[in-house]
Amino acid sequence: MRKNYFFSVLLMLCMTVFVAKADYTVKVNIDDASRVKLQVSYVDQEIQTGENTFTVGEYGSINISATDGNFLKSVTRKVEDTQSSEYISNLTQCNVYISADCEINVTSVNADEMRTGSITVNVDKAENVQLMRGYTYSYVTLNDGENVVKFIPEKENQMQLLSTTSKPFYKVIQNNVTEIAASGSYYNLNVNDGDVFEVTTEFPDIDVPVHFTYANDESKGAITSVVVNDNALEELSDDISVKAGSSLSIYFDANNYKINTFTENGVKPYMSTSHSTTIASETTFYLDAHKYATVKGTLVLDNPDNVTVYRGQSYNNDIISGLATGENEIEMSEINTYIAIKPNSGCFITSVTDTKNVDGEGNPIAYTPDHNGCYNVEVKEGIVITVVSGAIDRNQTAMVYVDDKAAAIYYFSFIRSDRSEVEIANGYNEVKFYDGDNPFQFGWAGSPVNNIFQNGVAVDPQYSGGSTYLVTLADGDVVKIYLAADPVNYNVTFTATEDALSKVGVIRDRIVAVANPAEGFSVTNGTEVAIVPNDTEAELTVSVNDAEIEAGEDGNYTFIVNADSNVAITLPSTGIEGVNVDAQANGNVYNTQGVLVMKNADAAKVNALPAGIYLMNGKKIVVRK
Repeated sequence: MRKNYFFSVLLMLCMTVFVAKADYTVKVNIDDASRVKLQVSYVDQEIQTGENTFTVGEYGSINISATDGNFLKSVTRKVEDTQSSEYISNLTQCNVYISADCEINVTSVNADEMRTGSITVNVDKAENVQLMRGYTYSYVTLNDGENVVKFIPEKENQMQLLSTTSKPFYKVIQNNVTEIAASGSYYNLNVNDGDVFEVTTEFPDIDVPVHFTYANDESKGAITSVVVNDNALEELSDDISVKAGSSLSIYFDANNYKINTFTENGVKPYMSTSHSTTIASETTFYLDAHKYATVKGTLVLDNPDNVTVYRGQSYNNDIISGLATGENEIEMSEINTYIAIKPNSGCFITSVTDTKNVDGEGNPIAYTPDHNGCYNVEVKEGIVITVVSGAIDRNQTAMVYVDDKAAAIYYFSFIRSDRSEVEIANGYNEVKFYDGDNPFQFGWAGSPVNNIFQNGVAVDPQYSGGSTYLVTLADGDVVKIYLAADPVNYNVTFTATEDALSKVGVIRDRIVAVANPAEGFSVTNGTEVAIVPNDTEAELTVSVNDAEIEAGEDGNYTFIVNADSNVAITLPSTGIEGVNVDAQANGNVYNTQGVLVMKNADAAKVNALPAGIYLMNGKKIVVRK
């Protein structure tokens, strides 16, 4: 049965290979090869009038374009018995994507045959002008004097006149009646068959009056300067005279004035802080503006050294300087009534409140910080903004262990609640913090595994399947992060007399004291364990799995757990052999491996033990049978 199944699958695969086709045969019938260019998958091809046959690879295309002075009238494709019309872009381009054997028919036409409409364009200086027909985006070469320009009605009936000098023309008149206004340095023409356009590019040598009118005297203060042909006017009067074709720019004091209305010959131009135009004829400017009002409030600071206050957004770096402890009067323009209050490095903000106004429950209005810890407050008349702050005292300690940061190949981050970064290296990292740093966010990407433990308890990510964690630290916490491989648990046991253990402390993970070392404990790989002498005069010998270790410069015996580990701690021998058990006081009895075999034993209980050598009250005893 399994053989039959195998051969069935093999047959299906062979059939699939047999029917798959990577090349297609395409016949392209062209009415006039002189009016057409053709590419197969963007590679130029030699073509002839009539039938042309091509082999087109899978995902290939036939690209058809009209030659200069010609258009594509139609392109159709026939696949088996189905025929469809293909999209032609701007009458000049058609791309046909091939997915089957097919036949393509191309019909072209001379552009003049389609351009049955015409306009007349009279130009004083043709080198200053470009004319472009719409839809086909074809340019027309103009000469000085009269030019007859043909176009396709309903297609190319929108044209553009462009200035090659980037300056507007003196005048563009349609049918001796309508003056066409410039849009920057070009003119949009809506044309009809028989239209006549008079294009005068050069300005006459005449003086042109320019008038400045205002809604009121206050509006005049909004203009800071007027510049004519790059020369600023020393004094601005209501009426001036400039040469036709002059460039005139008006600059406004947008910081202190609001522009209500500004027009040029009754038309509102697009503008922000300035307006530039070319003066062609008598021109009138109208301005309605008013000076921004100011809003005053009070800012109360408990310590100005803890915060920085900005006008507007903090990223503008417009700092309000000279602030003092207590009340500070602040004055803001109505254009921007917001201030931003941000804690300085090493400081924090406890609260920002409006102590003059209250919420619906009668409490002062409290503001909340944004994601950068910045408080944005709108200054309203009479507001009292009270800031309570403090200097950070990071007097709590946590230990963060990472097996291999490089396993997170895309990124690794460890940030406080204010989004400031904490530098983390491989191995153990002492992290100083205060409660305001919580919660911390751990995040990484690209690691083979994601394991994070807080005090030995696995921590779940913020989102299922993710690798971003929120952790609230307490003083003395240990966080372990394993990214390269899943952690392994190992047992740490002790072979030592009670007297030997009494002379040391045991610290794991650099900050966690082991309460009862004699009972042993379990830790993950990479854990650091230190045997810390508490009797400086005691002479200790410390071995891990029978390998003696030396004390470090700090006097501690430190080792890394990467396997089950037995720690032997011995004191120098007393030299007393075969002490009579009857002379011993009651006490705990250990075998020679340091294992407790009996608690608070008296002489009778000891003598009942099997024959052998034991340790009791720090001395050897021999039990004989």
